[in-house]
Amino acid sequence: MVKVSVIVPVLGADEHLDECLQSIRRQTLRDIEIICMYCSRDHSRYYKMFKQYMHEDERIFGIEIAEADCGRALNIGVENAVGEHIGFMFPDDYAAPDFYKNCYLAAEEKEADFVRSDYYRVLDEKSGDVRHIYSRISEDPADYNRVFDPQEEKHALYFLPDIYCGIYRRAFLRDFDIRFNEKAGESLRSEGFFFQTTVFGKRAMLLDKAGYFRRVSDENSAVDDPQKVYAFDIEYDFIRDVLMDHPGVWGKVNRIYWKKRFIDTLASLDKVSPEYKKEYCRNMSRELNAAQKDGLIRYEDYGEKYWPQMLMILKDPDTFAASAMGLVEIPKLQEDYVVDMAKLKRDSKRLQDVLNSNSYKLGFALTQFPRKVKERLKNRLK
Repeated sequence: MVKVSVIVPVLGADEHLDECLQSIRRQTLRDIEIICMYCSRDHSRYYKMFKQYMHEDERIFGIEIAEADCGRALNIGVENAVGEHIGFMFPDDYAAPDFYKNCYLAAEEKEADFVRSDYYRVLDEKSGDVRHIYSRISEDPADYNRVFDPQEEKHALYFLPDIYCGIYRRAFLRDFDIRFNEKAGESLRSEGFFFQTTVFGKRAMLLDKAGYFRRVSDENSAVDDPQKVYAFDIEYDFIRDVLMDHPGVWGKVNRIYWKKRFIDTLASLDKVSPEYKKEYCRNMSRELNAAQKDGLIRYEDYGEKYWPQMLMILKDPDTFAASAMGLVEIPKLQEDYVVDMAKLKRDSKRLQDVLNSNSYKLGFALTQFPRKVKERLKNRLK
């Protein structure tokens, strides 16, 4: 029986493919299959390569797809996988020999829907040196090495959304029809898959031992490809569409969704090329204003750490974009922020005073009595 199916989307990125596949072949967990997804446009490039790999290791096989769509490739891989659990490895990455064994043993022992672990980011420096940066899925040590219910511990939605550093029970993915977004083309993002597994999972586990090595490009380089600029928004639109098909789930996490989308947008804004920043901020402002009208943007969710920036993007996205490029100061918006904060605090104090008043408590208690009991009480008071 295949214990873990490892899906590798090979869509033009093959500089480190041999290192990737060899690291999977050397896993101490031997009952695995390796599914390599490649595009038909690259048939001549990969067919002989995979034929040779398949000759050397019968656990490897390739599936050819019509278009170079990473989300589509991974979905087809999941549909064809037969393992009890499924893992994903990108062709630039590699894993320590016991990585999948450690994940599998934890998942089986704890009957987990998914298990994820810390990992290393691998940076190839221009000098030829290689840096390994330890990345923690959660900053809280208490989140590790125990089973938790993500539906109850909603802070799990703020964990790093890196989905390749773990395995997912195939039956769990099938039961909840968890899929990758197929509208992002080759610019795959992991947030959609991460969100779905987190909100639908009941038994999850984090391991504090890193065994996955994720090779990353220059983290400071600007994104100037229009498709890649909006890949983030496309992914979060996908998440919203999926969750809104489950009203009970959406009702529990919609405010978290908007907060996470906002925070992640701020983080990604620095990487957007200057010529796209204004349009990007305008689009973000439209989305956030619509959410605010629906009551999903509230001060208490953001606090003083993020609320100033939220007000700025809501009120004046062009100035916000200019400030993000360091072209202008924003005293007027800061002034508005101070006014709004003061009003918010005054309103909050007034509300608390009302809630603590005896008249409110008595009135609230009366509304909880059945109508006949209230009528009797009124008769006695006459």
